[in-house]
Amino acid sequence: MYQYPKQILTIDQQVQSYIDVGMEITSREDIEKALKLIGFYRLRGYSFHLYDNAAKKYVPGRKFEDIIKLYQFDQKLSALVFSMISKIEVALRVRLVEALLIHGELLVLQDPSIFKEKKRYWQNAATVASENAYFMDTGCFSIA
Repeated sequence: MYQYPKQILTIDQQVQSYIDVGMEITSREDIEKALKLIGFYRLRGYSFHLYDNAAKKYVPGRKFEDIIKLYQFDQKLSALVFSMISKIEVALRVRLVEALLIHGELLVLQDPSIFKEKKRYWQNAATVASENAYFMDTGCFSIA
């Protein structure tokens, strides 16, 4: 059986690992709660810029709350971005349906004559064909 090279740390050990490398902890209860809810390794990614690799310590004055604030900012930003992507997707679907209704042809989007920018049409068509071929060749996509 494969032996994982890193030791699995308890919550207490995780907190201590932050303390050992100079992270300021103002509330042990808050850090334990965050580690239980979010996870040690997920939060570590938000602390790399606070760590001095040469000294093998966190930059003096850095608090665990700095990591949490950055994590919360990232969560809010992700929510905003994904909500906008969803709106863009819906708008594009509406445009596609309109095109189908106007032309009365299900395969209208394969007709280059309806597009203003022919070069872009052919580039996009080539990209779609290439991606379809990749998924079909790799078995990632199959029609049942």
